[in-house]
Amino acid sequence: MRGFQKHGSFYAILMSSVIFGAFHGNLIQSIFATAVGLILGYVAMKYSIKWAILLHIFNNFIFGDLLSFLISSLNESTQFTILYMIQGAFFVGTMAIILLKRKEFKHFIKEIKVDKGLLRVTFTSIWLFIFLTIQLIMGITGIEKLPI
Repeated sequence: MRGFQKHGSFYAILMSSVIFGAFHGNLIQSIFATAVGLILGYVAMKYSIKWAILLHIFNNFIFGDLLSFLISSLNESTQFTILYMIQGAFFVGTMAIILLKRKEFKHFIKEIKVDKGLLRVTFTSIWLFIFLTIQLIMGITGIEKLPI
């Protein structure tokens, strides 16, 4: 992300998020990882990479390991209900933070100045295209039929 920063903070956050999402190699997870990457990138840029790393570890531990272990004995519909309730709580919490810090977010968004030519060059780069295509193929080939 710091390597992209010479082109502006927004560009650095955007590009690192796209790459972060693509590296997850799972099509659906890549979409969510890109969105999380935007948050982690903002935290890293605004506060510190240490906070972004801690937030990422916390997210993976809570949602990936601890929660799965705690609800594994419950039936599937109860598991989904619990997961959706927790995700809803995090969404509401995120919206509350955005509302409380709306002036800071507005200021951050107003500062965004990205050279349109830079975005065109970036997203038409053969190397980025090859990388994202490989990640997309890996993601698609990993799709499995859901048990019904």
